[in-house]
Amino acid sequence: MTYLMRLTDKKPDQAIASALQFAIQKAQERWPSLRYTGEWGTSGLVVTNLRARDISVTNQATGLQGAEVLGSTAFAITAVTVSAVTTWINLAIDDRIFLVVTGFFSLSPDPHITEMRFSANGETLYGFSTEEVYTWQEGKAYLSKPLVISPANNFTVDVRTDATITKERIGLLGYIVAQRTYAITFA
Repeated sequence: MTYLMRLTDKKPDQAIASALQFAIQKAQERWPSLRYTGEWGTSGLVVTNLRARDISVTNQATGLQGAEVLGSTAFAITAVTVSAVTTWINLAIDDRIFLVVTGFFSLSPDPHITEMRFSANGETLYGFSTEEVYTWQEGKAYLSKPLVISPANNFTVDVRTDATITKERIGLLGYIVAQRTYAITFA
């Protein structure tokens, strides 16, 4: 299977809406007793922004390897050797959420990550250079076609750098479609 994609500095609203609709449909099939009742739903399924803790060790049995969660709001990658491929994220997605990855961001004033590769269940989906992103007005990039990762599926993000780094603040942009009881947890 071949996946084609490109990075863009413009948010692809239609593609994101389609990916979210697909994830909602799949979630309703997976949990037939739950329904999506809108943005401010009080029960059933909800959509919320992807949070670092959604792919962190605090809410996962399998955990996040190769990354450090700063508080509960930021992502980071640590200990990367120049030109070596380092696995930043490698985990089974929580079995209560569908993950919709729409892009990534960098909060680093001096970014060194030059490439990323996304894989799901051992199959490489996207590989791309990140360097162009650092010339854009905002340090974020959107995938022209968002990824939808099902619950309990393995998700991996590998990176390569042009320098040895001890920490670089990067993260994923996206959403989760989740059971409301999961989404409102603040722990």
